[in-house]
Amino acid sequence: MSEGRVYIDGSVSAESEARIPAGDRGFLYGDALFETLRTYGGEPFLLDRHLERLMGSCQELEITPRESPAEIAEIVLQLVAELKAEAYVRIAISRGSGYGPWPKELPEHGRTVIAVRPLVPPAAELYARGMRVATSQLMRFEGSPLVGHKTANYLEAVLARGDAAEHGADEALLLNTAGRISELSAANVFAVVYGRLLTPDLEEGPLPGITRQFVLELAEKAGIKTHCGQLTPEALGDADEAFATSSLLEICPIAELDGQKIGEAVPGQVTQKLQAAYRAATAQS
Repeated sequence: MSEGRVYIDGSVSAESEARIPAGDRGFLYGDALFETLRTYGGEPFLLDRHLERLMGSCQELEITPRESPAEIAEIVLQLVAELKAEAYVRIAISRGSGYGPWPKELPEHGRTVIAVRPLVPPAAELYARGMRVATSQLMRFEGSPLVGHKTANYLEAVLARGDAAEHGADEALLLNTAGRISELSAANVFAVVYGRLLTPDLEEGPLPGITRQFVLELAEKAGIKTHCGQLTPEALGDADEAFATSSLLEICPIAELDGQKIGEAVPGQVTQKLQAAYRAATAQS
């Protein structure tokens, strides 16, 4: 497998040679934002949407990017072309270097790190048997100023996923302070109830996933009724079918919640229909 390529503030190197300063605030404090996506046929899928979300978060959290969205897109395309393989792409922008949570002076602009690596997709077995999900004891605070932003403050998700793995699950289900479903540790969640597609509203605390929104659009085009609102663990457990979405997972069926089976078939009919629509869309990208 070929080695990944990494861009850092104007320079490109092999992944094994890439370096960031020890004082980078993304490393020190998680003071950074990031996006992950993948390619299909060598083309980064929904790159424009990922960059729009990234730049919107930069603006709201007052992080000044070094490059424009167009420049970042050009760099991504260059690195993907150099890799000559289907790629996993991670675009990160930190606030730059600066010790102390509230330094008197900050860099004029942030630091950009773009990593392009050979894609290692999830195992086919996961889609065949369905994902096992365990409810986490950690809560997602829907009132946090970080809700809606894909930040490098990812330890909560890491801990939740680790606890789920110890219980034999593939993913962790995060509830908000009201006890309703927010999202999975690294994916959005959907349920199908009487043919209607349900997913937590953004006010419930989930990340506004790029794939989440794309799947909602695919569902509407396919004539599947959709609803963004409140979703309880009990409703998910009683659903006819369920699935998770992310840029790397795409659409992955959920077979179990806390050891209890969801639905009768994995994947369910609606999930299969959306998976087919997603494959068709990525084939045209």
